Amino acid sequence: MTNKLFLCFCVLFVFACSGTGEKKRFTTMSTSRDIKYDEIAQHDPKLDVPLWASDLKAYNKELLEKKTPDADKFKYYSAQSSVATMGSLETCYKMALMNIKGNISGLINEAFTAELGMTREGDSEKPMAGYVKDTMASVTKNIFSGLDRDDVFYKEIMDSSTDTVSYQCFVLYSIKKTTIENLKLGRANDNNIPKEAKENIERALESARDMLIKA
Repeated sequence: MTNKLFLCFCVLFVFACSGTGEKKRFTTMSTSRDIKYDEIAQHDPKLDVPLWASDLKAYNKELLEKKTPDADKFKYYSAQSSVATMGSLETCYKMALMNIKGNISGLINEAFTAELGMTREGDSEKPMAGYVKDTMASVTKNIFSGLDRDDVFYKEIMDSSTDTVSYQCFVLYSIKKTTIENLKLGRANDNNIPKEAKENIERALESARDMLIKA
């Protein structure tokens, strides 16, 4: 009898530890419900959709209003994706991260193109092009390496017209604003580059910093 009680205790202990580990890993516990596609678009406490998944700006505002520690020191990015099976959720999260990275790359490219007009394909023969591309690559690498996954969330979606189920996932990533503010020129900081050229690239970099913070 004693051995059976001890075995039951061990099983319960393992399950308890597993549950605790999951809660520590992510702040939002994922849930699964049958809902329509249009219901996921708006924040609804009844559906347990975290605010950051439906309205990232409102989430940022809420953090600041609650005076959450270091809330104003981080920039948050969120994105979503979808997969057909529950077993592919981690892939879904990775796809959502790729969407975040794609958006960030687009902002960097937009900032440099607007300021310099030299980042489009086919411009490699123009002066400074190598330094511009090097700076863009350095900026992108530093931003990507500074991203940390804060939370994930998914919903089971039932398509009533086909009776099929899919999974829509959401990810929340953060980066220290100082990482963005401290972005460097890369090889464009070389003293051999004309002062005016360096200033032009610095101006484009400053535009990129501003766009990444305000996005």
